[in-house]
Amino acid sequence: MKYVQGTITTAVFIAIGILLLAGWVEAKAETVVGIHLASHHFPAQDWQRNANPGLYVKTDDHVVAGLYRNSLGRTSGYLGYVLESERWPVALTIGLVSGYQKRPEVTTPSADGRCDAGGPPPCLALRGVSNSRLTLMLAPSVRLPAILGLTPRLSVIPRFGTASTVLHLSVEKRL
Repeated sequence: MKYVQGTITTAVFIAIGILLLAGWVEAKAETVVGIHLASHHFPAQDWQRNANPGLYVKTDDHVVAGLYRNSLGRTSGYLGYVLESERWPVALTIGLVSGYQKRPEVTTPSADGRCDAGGPPPCLALRGVSNSRLTLMLAPSVRLPAILGLTPRLSVIPRFGTASTVLHLSVEKRL
């Protein structure tokens, strides 16, 4: 039931973001569309996913909303504000993101047939970084020189709680 509630919360959060953006995007001449590609975790855990596909839209008003498959293998939706300047290639995204709520997940036993916690299977591990359905998102980033009309962006997501620090790659296109 908690999984269903989390999925509904994510869907509602994303729908609100899309509706808010629809009003802003329609009136703006320049909108940025981005694709989330991949991440690397420091320190890396064997269960973390580094392939994090997703999409995002950023308006001239610096509002950003997006979806991606997070490092836990869950769908995350986010809505935020980007502090940036065209003059400098750095930015800071501040917002709320879903998909990182702590919940038990079935894991694979080790080679000797035991769970990480030392007990017998079935193995359960508590995955996630937040007790809340929404987590604060802070992501400083740097815009790299454009290649073939696409602008790469490297973001650093600082360690939060038991999470890893993440280096994330995305590409953007100004419409």
